[in-house]
Amino acid sequence: MLVLQEIVKTKNYGNAIIIESGDKYGYLKVKFMDTGNMCDFRKDAVFSGEIRDKYAKTVVGVGIIGNVKTRGKNKKLYNVWKNMICRCYDGNNLAYFEKVFVVENWKTFENFLLDVYNVEGWNEKLFEESKIVLDKDIKQRFKHPKIYSKETCIWVYRKENDGIQDAQQNLFIAESPDGKRYVESNITKFAREHGLERRQISATLHKRFKTTMGWKFNYVNEEIV
Repeated sequence: MLVLQEIVKTKNYGNAIIIESGDKYGYLKVKFMDTGNMCDFRKDAVFSGEIRDKYAKTVVGVGIIGNVKTRGKNKKLYNVWKNMICRCYDGNNLAYFEKVFVVENWKTFENFLLDVYNVEGWNEKLFEESKIVLDKDIKQRFKHPKIYSKETCIWVYRKENDGIQDAQQNLFIAESPDGKRYVESNITKFAREHGLERRQISATLHKRFKTTMGWKFNYVNEEIV
């Protein structure tokens, strides 16, 4: 017998409450107590706890998927969105940004997907060919902190994006495994010339690694130890 307002436990999304019969036969409408999201699920899934809250903060405790798919035609944009969230809010991410944030509505992939085609510079063909990336720096070159949003971002060619990031870097000192020292400012160029990865150098400069492939990296106002 169906008991309205009955509370059921889910396996991964806290408690949910049965509101009423669903729109389809054999379905129940439930409300997730943590988020307030309401959705229809099969009865057996409800009582086994195998139901999923699409509006839970499942990406590093910040990002919300929403009522959209993350696979198929949305997969590449989902990866862009997920990387953006992780780089801003996951301190263990190799490419973590300090003092860079995501506008509140873009923390939900469903909203990001609605906006991203209207961001300046969007070109579906170039995106599918991985030739353009979402840039936050061009429109905010002298602003701190920076924010990802429809108004502050632009799609740019990948090489242009790397050049902008390098231009905003301070001079750094690189010490090779055999003790040679270099003073540089362009991380991308240095990585290419020495067979290293740009993101690994950046992570080392920001103290997430002590070294990378035996190389030490510090900004010029710091002493290599």
